[in-house]
Amino acid sequence: MHPIKFCLFREIVPVDTFRMDFNNCKHVLRGKGLRLQERPWETAIFKVDVYSLSFEEKPVSQNESDWLEALKRVDAECRGKKSLVSARVSSLNSKAIECLEENGYRLMECYLEFKHDLVDIPAESGMNRIGRFMLSEVPFMEELAATSFRYSRFHMDPRIPIADSDKSRAEWVKNACNGRADEVFVARSSDCLVGFSACMLKDCEDLKMGILDLIAVHPDFRSKRIGWDLTCRFLAFCRENGCRMAKVGTQAHNHPSIRLYERIGFLVKRSFYTFHKHFH
Repeated sequence: MHPIKFCLFREIVPVDTFRMDFNNCKHVLRGKGLRLQERPWETAIFKVDVYSLSFEEKPVSQNESDWLEALKRVDAECRGKKSLVSARVSSLNSKAIECLEENGYRLMECYLEFKHDLVDIPAESGMNRIGRFMLSEVPFMEELAATSFRYSRFHMDPRIPIADSDKSRAEWVKNACNGRADEVFVARSSDCLVGFSACMLKDCEDLKMGILDLIAVHPDFRSKRIGWDLTCRFLAFCRENGCRMAKVGTQAHNHPSIRLYERIGFLVKRSFYTFHKHFH
């Protein structure tokens, strides 16, 4: 991982983020407990038609022939186009997993979902300066994001260039600052930005939930409790905004993040497998 060349940032008044709609996915196929959606944001980055394939929460009673029929419909939709289908399915849904593997999908990651009940929030260490991001810091956040992630499903896919995977993380944090996130916090050391976290608030059924959408710490500043402080600030933000639960996800092979979340009080609630299938 190449180091980031930090520059001085100007102290300016924090800018309120504005709201944009990044959930502009178009439903391509629905039925048989399956949903295929276009992903225009990822399509623009990877220069192929990208789709997400999702399964209903309670599909374990689904007949296996129905899954296979549904996946054939996906193949028909993507055949003849250069495209990528990314499917995420509960680790408990063995029938769907078998059908994906039989239909040529390759496993990319095991994704763990953690939740925190916000009852007992640990204190920040007091060692770091955590605050809201400023507009002048966004380019540095993009650069940090582009060099900080190696465990994502895109980075684990050998058919996707690393440069494109890095770009997807940079675009992610830029979108967060442009309104996708409800709040973006940064960690600063002297005149350098050394970490950030993007926080979202969602109404999920009968409760309001906070989501830690993205978090990164520069490698030269790890082991200084920056990740701890950013995550604790996120939890405090959730509670201040009336949330009853907070959620974060990471890959099962991202051991440093898992250790951090567990020390802070998160518990694993669900796990998923992510599969990719490429079409020419």
